[in-house]
Amino acid sequence: MPLFRPKRPVPYAALSALEKELDRLEENGFISEVNYSTWAAPIVVVKKENKFLRIFADLSTGLNEALELHQHPFPFPEDIFATLSGGQYFTDRLNRRLSPGRSRRHFKRASRYFPADHEHNTV
Repeated sequence: MPLFRPKRPVPYAALSALEKELDRLEENGFISEVNYSTWAAPIVVVKKENKFLRIFADLSTGLNEALELHQHPFPFPEDIFATLSGGQYFTDRLNRRLSPGRSRRHFKRASRYFPADHEHNTV
């Protein structure tokens, strides 16, 4: 059951700065324009102390209630360490994947069906 929430108004004084920031995010591949989405959440724009904008999606509009919860308990750390004891090979592959220098672009295909964010100039 997809949730599509309408966009919220953006203060007129913030429109030009918002346009520039969204263009920058699109140029760098962090966001992309879509023609259609069954899921949508409104964006919230907040001016930071350094005069830049912080843009985030308001996912409290019902998304959490629509999620399917999978009740799988996580193993205890002690059990994991006991399983790994005596291991001879170590890797930092996960650390390299999740390092701050890597952008969200590497996860684009996997996250294609995540909720879209409403921007001020879209439906």
